[in-house]
Amino acid sequence: MTDVTVVIIDRDLLFSRGLELLLERVSAGAVRVVGHTSDGCDAVEVVRRQRPDVVIVGLSLPAPGPLPVIRDVKRLYPWVHVIAMGGPGAGAGGGDTDTNGAVAALRAGADGLFDTTAPPESLLAPLRATAAGMSVVPPAVMAALVNAPARRDRERLNGLSAEEKTLWRLVADGLDTTDISEALMVSERTAKRRVSALLNKLRVTSRLQAAALAGRCGLLDSD
Repeated sequence: MTDVTVVIIDRDLLFSRGLELLLERVSAGAVRVVGHTSDGCDAVEVVRRQRPDVVIVGLSLPAPGPLPVIRDVKRLYPWVHVIAMGGPGAGAGGGDTDTNGAVAALRAGADGLFDTTAPPESLLAPLRATAAGMSVVPPAVMAALVNAPARRDRERLNGLSAEEKTLWRLVADGLDTTDISEALMVSERTAKRRVSALLNKLRVTSRLQAAALAGRCGLLDSD
């Protein structure tokens, strides 16, 4: 009896056929692949025709690439669960070699991740869990997803000059334009222009947001 129907979207049709046979064998027929394509442009149409429970999308899919396919499937068929499939770091038991593609896939709407180097038997449990509505994310990818904002904040801090960091501290301390101009020994017009340029570089829209970002980055704790 079939419990889960699957569509595989991957650049390598031979790999897809092999995965189809493996999934059906290790599941004793409970998982059935009902369609596959190597063309991302055809992906949505295959999903429309087959209405699977799960869509497996290879992260090496050529143009338009895996992310637009994931977004389109989730937008048009939100009840269909999507698993992104890639190399080490992408799935359960995978390493931490390169999680960028996996993190991007999750942000695009993927519900889970497969590691193509994992033993076939280990794919069955996450596949069924994803089909049941659970998200299956390996620890390395989850850590990268959680730490990404902090890493971006640190990168913004490291990209500033010493003068910009000094100005940022003044803004974060709540000084107004007059006080900043006096501290930097420049005109109020110049101080206002420099603050505006700093906010733009930090990609924030207010001094309050700049102050909050300074706290997250640890700027106020540094010498």
